[in-house]
Amino acid sequence: MIRGTGCAIPSDTQVAAKWVRGTQAIESLRQEATMYDNDLRPLQGSSVPTFFGMFTGVHDGVDLGCLVLEWCPGNGPVADGKPTDDVLHMRAQAVRSLHDAGVHHGQLYERPHALCVSDGRHFLRAKDGTIRIVDFQRATRHHCVYRSDEIEGYGSFDSSECQELAFAAEYSHRAYMEGQLQSIPWNAF
Repeated sequence: MIRGTGCAIPSDTQVAAKWVRGTQAIESLRQEATMYDNDLRPLQGSSVPTFFGMFTGVHDGVDLGCLVLEWCPGNGPVADGKPTDDVLHMRAQAVRSLHDAGVHHGQLYERPHALCVSDGRHFLRAKDGTIRIVDFQRATRHHCVYRSDEIEGYGSFDSSECQELAFAAEYSHRAYMEGQLQSIPWNAF
């Protein structure tokens, strides 16, 4: 038996189900669900997927958890296997909206040398063509010293106060100005 709360999915809606097993993984998933249900609520359907609920249960003695989110079909569009300038700009704007909402994702730029926002796995393209950021298991509340209107276009800024936002601006700037995009595999879900 699987139990859940907060699930009201329209009948014609495609969803993604994020499954985990074990009590530690369920607690991590519960933290992500709490972020979606609270701090990320105003961003649902724009910068983050719509959250439909979290379910937990036991099957064959194994604790299971499931997060149900809006289906986002992929990363596209790309050129020569790399994200386009437009996609990089939308990614940077999505990161700005997170920080405006007081959320620090914590996994977007795990490798400082990676130009294309880690490997892009946290940035998915929704059916409407906009970018959604996913995977908030390590996210934390954050008071960002920058506002999105202070960081325009592809410009760079002092990164001493907010590394995640600084990386978003810097990576977009470098990709746009220098054409530097690493050749990395992109998830094509």
